Amino acid sequence: MSALPATSESKKVALPDVPALCVNSRQAALLTTDGEIKTLPLDQARLLLHKKPVMVCHAPFTKARLELDEFLVFDVLELFAFVHPARFCVPTPAGLAKALFLRAPENFEDAPAILFEIALALLKDLMNDPYAEKADPLAIAGVMGLRGKGWPWTPYIFSALGETYDPAIETPSRAALNVWKHLPEWAEDAPPPPPAHEGVSAEETTERLRELLARGDGRTEARPQQQAYAQEIANAFAPVSDMDSPNIVLAEAGTGVGKTLGYLAPASVWAERTTRASGSRPTQKTCKDRSTQNSTAFIPTRKSKTRMSPSARAARIISACSILRTRQQAQQPPTPRATRWPPDSWPAGRPQRKTAI
Repeated sequence: MSALPATSESKKVALPDVPALCVNSRQAALLTTDGEIKTLPLDQARLLLHKKPVMVCHAPFTKARLELDEFLVFDVLELFAFVHPARFCVPTPAGLAKALFLRAPENFEDAPAILFEIALALLKDLMNDPYAEKADPLAIAGVMGLRGKGWPWTPYIFSALGETYDPAIETPSRAALNVWKHLPEWAEDAPPPPPAHEGVSAEETTERLRELLARGDGRTEARPQQQAYAQEIANAFAPVSDMDSPNIVLAEAGTGVGKTLGYLAPASVWAERTTRASGSRPTQKTCKDRSTQNSTAFIPTRKSKTRMSPSARAARIISACSILRTRQQAQQPPTPRATRWPPDSWPAGRPQRKTAI
């Protein structure tokens, strides 16, 4: 957005009646309110501007050069960021002038005068703000004003937009700064596919069973009974036509067939497909990690005594101890117990004799 030369219309825009200052590494150029340009050492400029308002470009840099703790500034660089957000410019008077299509200063002494032209051009650009409907500049400036104790540009922004700033009126910050609600929704990736339910074939079950067996030490044998058992379990993961009628498989196999890997093989294949159908990346990672842990938790190896999880190992030890205790109790003969019969309650016809108990 270009800034036009000063005309009769530009006189309606109010500017702060303060001196303008530009500094470099050795000296400071000061434009007083009387229109006089002074070139001063940094120490002298520090004494003149102590606790006094001044217009600058890049307030942190100017404050560091003058070594001032308290510095009331009208920073045209902040005004540029307010009027043209997310627009690049070099943070110097010449850089701002080029960004606003103004004539850049030819030397250091001309830099303070360009600051007023920059401020005037920015306030005029704010009159034709294309973002006013989505982000109200009056409301945002009112919040930044902090009821007269905040941003010094707030009264002049109100004046440029034909309003009068009243510090006594408090602007709700939540409504004024909630500019994100006007942004369209977007995502980095394509929308996730709808959830799906795919069955597990017998070939996929057999292949996954081979992969699980190969993760051990390789000293496994092919068990046709285990393959048949796994293929029957895969029928439980077939798609259902009625949500009230799930697939139920009752399978039975003898000891040593390998029932654990038999049902983990089709279950892990189905879990991976469910993970790919999920649209959430954290959910995909969680499901994949859990399916991998569950499929490898009960695979013993000869190099390591066990690869099962600690909780599964503890449950197996407790179960084994319980079974062993039950078997020991079943193998022990019943303990004979002596019964004491009172003499008056002995059965009739039984010879009465004394028994040492």
